[in-house]
Amino acid sequence: MRGYVAARSGPAEALALDPVATGAVLDEAGFRALLASDRYDELIARCDELLNATPEFGMAWVWHGQALVYRDGPEAGRESFQKALELGPEHADFITTEQRLAAASYHQRHEQFEDVIRLATELLDEDANSRPARQLRGSAYWYSQ
Repeated sequence: MRGYVAARSGPAEALALDPVATGAVLDEAGFRALLASDRYDELIARCDELLNATPEFGMAWVWHGQALVYRDGPEAGRESFQKALELGPEHADFITTEQRLAAASYHQRHEQFEDVIRLATELLDEDANSRPARQLRGSAYWYSQ
């Protein structure tokens, strides 16, 4: 696929376009910063702009889906995650994990701790080393007490 960089340390890099080569308006650090600051509308707009210019940018579809989930709930980003899966079926595990982590994070922010514990436990059953799932489950247990 044109513009994709080789995976260096994981699927996120394999899905990402080289931001310098594409003149991208958003990169991983920018995405994380906007997500952490609850600036979902701005993040979605940036993803839309990026996807209009480079619709084959698989990681941007993941980011778009995550932002929609964070803003509107677990059902909101399905189409974006589906598009990411179509572009990178070899990264299906990564993409679906990111979707499920976004859903767990949404529930965490809305103090729906039983849902967080359930989702994080399912993720840990599949990958016992998932640091994000451990963190979400641990904090959900803590705050549910």
